[in-house]
Amino acid sequence: MDKIINKFSKQLQKMIQDNKAFKKEWNIEVLEENGIVTLEGAVPSRDIMEKVEAFIQSQEGIEAVINELDIDPDLEAGEEEIDIEKEDYVPPIRNHPG
Repeated sequence: MDKIINKFSKQLQKMIQDNKAFKKEWNIEVLEENGIVTLEGAVPSRDIMEKVEAFIQSQEGIEAVINELDIDPDLEAGEEEIDIEKEDYVPPIRNHPG
């Protein structure tokens, strides 16, 4: 599957950039094809990584999220708590280095 940037991925990207909980220094890139979103970039912690994934997963039209975010503890957290509206989201169990 090729990773593409389309209108939907640009909308998701803008949602992240406009949200004060996500810092621009994280450089989160959103790629989407057929409702499957790939997240790339870096965040400061595993907790934030999972919350970014949950935030995207909670958006309408998302079928699945491939989380390729890296953890960089030198990055600062955002100004606000990441608000996740999807109550039934359970973060995946993964062996992510970092």
